[in-house]
Amino acid sequence: MRVLLVLVATWAVVCVAPSWALADTWKGTTRQGRGVVVHTGSDGVVARVRIGWRAHCGDGTYTSRTLFRAPLDEATTSSFADAGRYRGHPPGYQSKIWVRIGGRLVDGSWRGTFRVRVRVTHEGERVDTCRLKKLRWRARPA
Repeated sequence: MRVLLVLVATWAVVCVAPSWALADTWKGTTRQGRGVVVHTGSDGVVARVRIGWRAHCGDGTYTSRTLFRAPLDEATTSSFADAGRYRGHPPGYQSKIWVRIGGRLVDGSWRGTFRVRVRVTHEGERVDTCRLKKLRWRARPA
């Protein structure tokens, strides 16, 4: 009888659980209108995030997108954070890109902020620096 009661209680929790709790792909946009995709593993922990962005430079803009992959610096079922750097190769230039992202699961959607700094060089000489200080984003179950 006790086993049956546990099974019924477990089934009730699964049926009442919100649909977003089982989602593995979340899609949304940034305040700039660019795409964001958050992927969670079968355990609900964030495993991958892709975000599009446009940073303001001294002479124009730098547009790109960044992919954050596991292992992230911090990742749980309700929050994540990651930071790192990589190189870009726009035609005729080189760039060093520093990025930071963080997010929390709030009311069934992921919300967070993204930051980026880009140093653009040409033949080893710095030609521009680009920054995006606090880009807000949101992603919902796909």
